[in-house]
Amino acid sequence: VAMFSRDSTTGALTYLGLRRDGVDGVDGLLYASSVTVSPDGKHVYVASETDDAVSIFGRNSTTGALTYEDMQQDGVTFREVPNGATSVTVSPDGSRVYVAAYEDDAILQFQSYPATNYLHLSRTLVDGIQGADGLDGPLSVAMSPDGKHLYVASVNDDAVAVLRARVAEVYHLEYLEMQQDGVAGVDGLEGACSVAVSPDGNHVLATGFIDDALAIFARDPATGALPYVGLQRDGVAGVDGLDGARSVAVSPDGSHVYAAGYYDNAIAMFGRNPETGALTYLGLLQDGSGGVDGLENPVSVTVSPDGSHVYAASF
Repeated sequence: VAMFSRDSTTGALTYLGLRRDGVDGVDGLLYASSVTVSPDGKHVYVASETDDAVSIFGRNSTTGALTYEDMQQDGVTFREVPNGATSVTVSPDGSRVYVAAYEDDAILQFQSYPATNYLHLSRTLVDGIQGADGLDGPLSVAMSPDGKHLYVASVNDDAVAVLRARVAEVYHLEYLEMQQDGVAGVDGLEGACSVAVSPDGNHVLATGFIDDALAIFARDPATGALPYVGLQRDGVAGVDGLDGARSVAVSPDGSHVYAAGYYDNAIAMFGRNPETGALTYLGLLQDGSGGVDGLENPVSVTVSPDGSHVYAASF
């Protein structure tokens, strides 16, 4: 895990150092595949696809330095933890950590104990068990801003699964429904690999890697249900940059959407209507064009909390 400080005015990053698997006692980072920061900024969680683990780091809010605390690893000290961990996210109150386990076709819920830097596995949902569906090959997991629902993009099911995470103040994990490519008019989810919830909680967006598309869903805040709205597809109506759509992010004010096109070596930009969720294509930034560099096969895109800068990680 590499650490950078960020200039909030220019967006420039200054390298601070790294934490590497097997060095200075750090463990659980082999093929590190996803990283997230707790809402209070005090902890960082990293999912490792090959180590089948979630690593926990303490974070110095002043310097950004990370201190390795612990890991939860599959098969270690009888811990049933993610086999093929691909994505990790934290509930808005910081009390729950959710991990997508690709090999297990499962979503795991951990209760976080910040005082002891410990994660306790409290619930597991597995595709095909107790009615759960849409979890075959989960690659991305995102939570609604109200903390009530969890959304999972699963590449083998070509689907986005909807899970109930909380009722009132009680946490649990329950399958509700899925939206699947080719079913009931839904399109754009073939090879679903990334999902994001708009900051207002009114819409969910998902990328279809094989469909070269960005699918749009409305969200019912009460039930979490996702009525299909439409899609943006590479090569249709002038849209470009979505060939191998791999990742999607929404700006904090909800006005813009950014998507990484793996084969286009590009970041596509869209304006967003907050009422309808409709997207308007604005253009793209492409590796090797106009002085742009560092976008060959982008796999992840995110927006700074102040909305002023966009960052992309390229394979």
